[in-house]
Amino acid sequence: IYAQVWYWAVIGFIPLAIGSSWLVWTWISRAAGSLRPAVGVYILVIAAALTFSIGLVGHDRTSFIRLVLCAAMVFFIVSDLLVAQDRFKSPHLVCDLFNPPLYFGAQLLFSYFGCSGDI
Repeated sequence: IYAQVWYWAVIGFIPLAIGSSWLVWTWISRAAGSLRPAVGVYILVIAAALTFSIGLVGHDRTSFIRLVLCAAMVFFIVSDLLVAQDRFKSPHLVCDLFNPPLYFGAQLLFSYFGCSGDI
């Protein structure tokens, strides 16, 4: 699949992605223990995915599919943050209630709209 990305949006979003990645790293790194390297790499990969999804929307802001895919990426990131809270910090009922719909909703949106071919 070939999708045009607005690289100025990607470049403009990089400082925010780096800053938010640093905040998540400082929040979770001590609790991650031996998984710290893997968690650090995962944070960078997820930040890059969000950055490119913003760039995807920035190229054609009228595309409903691109907006939905960007929203799915945001849902996925919130789901990951809830998993990190639940696994590395302390379990909360909020994590148990909101994580499954966010995660599976994001996966449904990714699979349905990502395979549409109209990106």
